[in-house]
Amino acid sequence: MLEYILKLINSKREGEFWDFKEKHHDNNALLLHDILCLANAVTKSNKYLIYGVTDPASGCDVKGLDVAGNRKSQADLIDFLRTHNFAGDIRPEIELKHFQLDDKNIDVLVILDHPQKPYYLTEDYRDRQNIVKANYIYTRNLDTNTPITSSADLRRIEAMWRE
Repeated sequence: MLEYILKLINSKREGEFWDFKEKHHDNNALLLHDILCLANAVTKSNKYLIYGVTDPASGCDVKGLDVAGNRKSQADLIDFLRTHNFAGDIRPEIELKHFQLDDKNIDVLVILDHPQKPYYLTEDYRDRQNIVKANYIYTRNLDTNTPITSSADLRRIEAMWRE
């Protein structure tokens, strides 16, 4: 898997099923939004939230993660998802992988590809000023997330239902 992640990093861009973050989220609404966008992406592969890598505007450099920093465990992330009310009580399944590149640590949140899309909340979730809205369906379009303030377009939502 590390070889595949390196290929994504070396592409120097983000895509429909992968996103780079320099560090773990410090706002859980933004974390949930990113997970939902990737989980709902209509592509036949797992999705990847890659921590420890700068975004394309900064060159997709591997900065690594501070071991004592704001890193989350797989159990933390699964518990976080479990505490939210998802439609049909169906939530994205995830795995957290840890890798070392040279002397730098990166984390990869793998969002497993399942056809139960779309995933969406039945109650709003707020962390500070950010709100993941109930009944909004979020996804990715190429390398861009649906804005947290709006729902995906109907064409993309229909593609999720068909899957």
